[in-house]
Amino acid sequence: MEHRSELSEADADPRVAEVARACRAAEAETNGLFSAYWLGCRARSPHAPSVVADSLTRADVWATAAVVAGVDDRSWVSKAGTQTGMLVADDGRVARWLGSTVIETVAA
Repeated sequence: MEHRSELSEADADPRVAEVARACRAAEAETNGLFSAYWLGCRARSPHAPSVVADSLTRADVWATAAVVAGVDDRSWVSKAGTQTGMLVADDGRVARWLGSTVIETVAA
């Protein structure tokens, strides 16, 4: 018989609750593109994004959102509040943005 011991958030170190609150806030802010809960979804095959924001935490949240959204869905960019970013797909397509403005790139 297998026994699992699970610690509730209320019984854990207070920092766990702080992280959980931050993750819930990030999930709400990104309309679910960022989630700390594994739901079995797969990223839409972009390479690791580069995102510049006012803090490392915000950059990480929105980089995660970029990967989940993929290169074709840039609807979230205007809400992100990031300074700039870039995402490269496996096929070489590039999604770039400055602030809330999407920058269209074309092959030379």
